[in-house]
Amino acid sequence: MKKISARANLDIVKKGTNLGNMMREGCKAVGGEGGGHSIAAGARIPKESVGKFLEILDG
Repeated sequence: MKKISARANLDIVKKGTNLGNMMREGCKAVGGEGGGHSIAAGARIPKESVGKFLEILDG
């Protein structure tokens, strides 16, 4: 498993970004677990799913 942590600045959060939701959705798609808050979140995903996870979050 790979651990991923993310933080956003307040300007990005004010524009509607919610890292907790992004992590939950990305994890659901690759068989991991994660979540958090709009400004800070984390995830644990299978090592082989890192590329797909990043594509989902970038999309």
